[in-house]
Amino acid sequence: MSDGKYRSGKYHPRYPDKYLGDINNITYRSSWEFRAFSFLDGNKNVLTWGSEIIPIPYQKPVIMGNGVSLRPARYFPDLYVEYLHVSGAIIKELIEIKPLKQTKKSRSRKTSVKLQEDFTFVVNKCKWEAAKAWCDHHGIGFRLATENEIFKMR
Repeated sequence: MSDGKYRSGKYHPRYPDKYLGDINNITYRSSWEFRAFSFLDGNKNVLTWGSEIIPIPYQKPVIMGNGVSLRPARYFPDLYVEYLHVSGAIIKELIEIKPLKQTKKSRSRKTSVKLQEDFTFVVNKCKWEAAKAWCDHHGIGFRLATENEIFKMR
């Protein structure tokens, strides 16, 4: 569902005062991220936002020989956002942008594809569980945004 126009590159915010981090080093890695960055940058209810600015420690599954072991790693969720909710409350969230396909177990009938997609899902799930625990500890929300949410942004 990519629009094909933006695959990766540097994002240049229209409202740099809203961005947390180095405004000269904002990298989008997909057209979906570009669309989310543009939405956050231009939305008057978004107070601040940043891309890949919070490291979350997690245990990454690694295939070793005939088994899987866990290794310490760091995960940087795609977005940190603070915005004004319609209720007047300030909401803080970490948001991960992923294709819907990567948020579920594989449905492929081809064994090699199924194994790879399922392993990607397991790694992602480890990241998201760690992020959710970190967010709960810090009083921040965590959510996944797929193409279903990204393409509803205006």
